[in-house]
Amino acid sequence: MPKTARAVPRRATGTERISTEDRVMIDFARRWVPFGGPRAGDILVEYGLTPAVFAERVTRLLTAPRHLGLSTAETDALRVMVAGIARP
Repeated sequence: MPKTARAVPRRATGTERISTEDRVMIDFARRWVPFGGPRAGDILVEYGLTPAVFAERVTRLLTAPRHLGLSTAETDALRVMVAGIARP
């Protein structure tokens, strides 16, 4: 009976890439951290999203901050900011 190769789980190496769109969104969010986050109008004009959807997307991206090249402090500041955006 021939042996079949088993799938080896892929381990995160820290070299995974994110899309250009995701990088642009994170950079946009980072620029707004000192001001408490972008206004609803800024998010709408830039991405065509509601603040809640924008916050959800940024939160999703922050689940793997090392892939974004973010420090712990930057990640924490972005999480605080998007939590404030998500609340009406």
